Amino acid sequence: MALTFLSVVCSVESKKPFLSAWPSPIVPIREHVTLYCQSELQFEMFRLFKEQRGRILQMQNFSSQQSFVIGPVTTAHAGIYRCQGFYSESPHGSSALSDSLEIVVTGIYRKPSLLALPAPLVKSGGVVTLKCSSEIVFETFILVLHRKGRSMDPLYLVGEPYDGGYQANISIAPVTTAHTGTYRCYGSVSHQPYEWSDPSDSLDITIKGPVFQNCTLGNSIRIAVAGLVLLALLLMLTKAWWIHEELKMERRKMLQNPTEVNR
Repeated sequence: MALTFLSVVCSVESKKPFLSAWPSPIVPIREHVTLYCQSELQFEMFRLFKEQRGRILQMQNFSSQQSFVIGPVTTAHAGIYRCQGFYSESPHGSSALSDSLEIVVTGIYRKPSLLALPAPLVKSGGVVTLKCSSEIVFETFILVLHRKGRSMDPLYLVGEPYDGGYQANISIAPVTTAHTGTYRCYGSVSHQPYEWSDPSDSLDITIKGPVFQNCTLGNSIRIAVAGLVLLALLLMLTKAWWIHEELKMERRKMLQNPTEVNR
């Protein structure tokens, strides 16, 4: 794929398109990725560009398709991409360049290890520390959370030397259900930030907390039993009060009419 410098066009810029990657901007080496250049405007032609050392280079010529398939990817494909839309009648009437999209190529180095301390099963509101480590000198470790088929934004951690290699730790507190998911760790070196290692083995973080349904049901049962006990006590007290009142009335009658009793 030939690279040419992007020429400056003297035209009124339209609203910039949006560039995305499918299935993910994190691409294993020798796999394929599709870049989509989408816009609210009905552009008829599109071009894809790649930044290199601060300069924008054209990756592909005009295309009538909004999608660009790249692959099998190599380290040469790692980097920052942008796209632009054009009208066919006026090739120099273009949109602004899209925002940048970082394409990362993985599988360049051996995978690091990923641990959860003290354990991957964490109490809600507690603390968990995730530790990425490798015998390779990685200046940066990248932590990625996968949840419901989607990858969250990567978290970049500074690697520090330790006995036998490099490591990076991050503590999460207080832990909530938002932290549940599958985590993977990558490593990279400073002079090639878009070339990552193989991913670590996946680590599933599970949050344990109060089972609200069971607690609610148990409380309801206890309240119902307490209500029945109170009702029974109330009935017993009412009955005892009536018996007491009847006895008082009988005594009054006896005191008021003693002769009737002696007859």
